[in-house]
Amino acid sequence: MKTTVKKILSLAVVAMLFVSFQVKADKTSDEEIQKIRTEVQNAGPNDWQTLANCADKCFQKKINVDEAVKWIDKSIEINPNPENLTIKGDYYLRTKMPEEAIKTYIKALSANNNEDNLVIQAIQFKIKRAKDLMKKGY
Repeated sequence: MKTTVKKILSLAVVAMLFVSFQVKADKTSDEEIQKIRTEVQNAGPNDWQTLANCADKCFQKKINVDEAVKWIDKSIEINPNPENLTIKGDYYLRTKMPEEAIKTYIKALSANNNEDNLVIQAIQFKIKRAKDLMKKGY
């Protein structure tokens, strides 16, 4: 009987710890999202870079993704360039849409105008990764 009570108490403690960590994580995410939203709201009407950077933060942390997609799309609408197009391609790659990633990376290469060889090499590497994902059936 004592063993059963100990097991139940142990499970209860573990459950409480899990819930408390989850609540803290949710609170941290909410605070972080609000901070990022404030950055976006304070950006100028043609500030494509803030929109791109904030979207990238959300994509990397897997938070507020739906809103972040709108930000990256707006960034690209303002000024399509290798930076924001690569961020959008990375989003597609993370969400296992390699064909869309490749199309977007190719747009990034075109926007580069062969100006920066390091950018070209980085995007080519990302295209290779996307093709590898396609081979795996994603």
